[in-house]
Amino acid sequence: MPARAALHALVLLPAVLLSGACAEETDADPTGDGADPVDLSAETADRLATWLEGDYDSADQEARDYSYYGISLRMCTVELPELGERVLYVEQALLDDPGAPYRQRLYRVVPQDEETAVSEVWQATSRSTEDALVGLCDDPASFSFAAEDFEPREGCGVTMTWDGEAFTGSTRDKDCLSDLNGATYATAEVTLGAELLTSWDRGYDSDDVQVWGAVDGAYEFVRRTAPPTVD
Repeated sequence: MPARAALHALVLLPAVLLSGACAEETDADPTGDGADPVDLSAETADRLATWLEGDYDSADQEARDYSYYGISLRMCTVELPELGERVLYVEQALLDDPGAPYRQRLYRVVPQDEETAVSEVWQATSRSTEDALVGLCDDPASFSFAAEDFEPREGCGVTMTWDGEAFTGSTRDKDCLSDLNGATYATAEVTLGAELLTSWDRGYDSDDVQVWGAVDGAYEFVRRTAPPTVD
């Protein structure tokens, strides 16, 4: 990975509460009219998965401030029933070298409660799998891997909370381990709106000194595909 990208490498949406997917909760009939109860926790997880999907980049931010790099971020839904209903393939690359992604992950979105969902992070278990995944979002239906081709990054996800207009979330404490550039753990702070995703991802050494990631604030990824609706 290029030195510039390594310094600002993104640990986008890492996962807390990875162990055991949280059970989906069903509300008792809130209307009292005998209709089927609405599973609000599942609705929130569905919304998060839908809002994550799309093509983003940080070109506008790079144009304003050259200390930030132009990065492409693509997220697309893939079918992997062994991991659940809401699985996305995620690919990040420098805008000037989109065919050589420096990060490839799966996100597994799991309901937690009426307002929150957890985005777990899974990584490929082999370089050959990563190579085969390059450019997948051009044709998501071609995804043909099994759950055993991936492993969870324990502690490296984000619990995202919906406030009616956007999601916000972060990792927890020092749960996400990282050895990049001498780090021992990584953190992430994320916001997800209809047209903008921000991610401030940083790595720290054993003395809690930052050793990688943006220094002055979050990366700003503008959505380049059609925005989702707020319902």
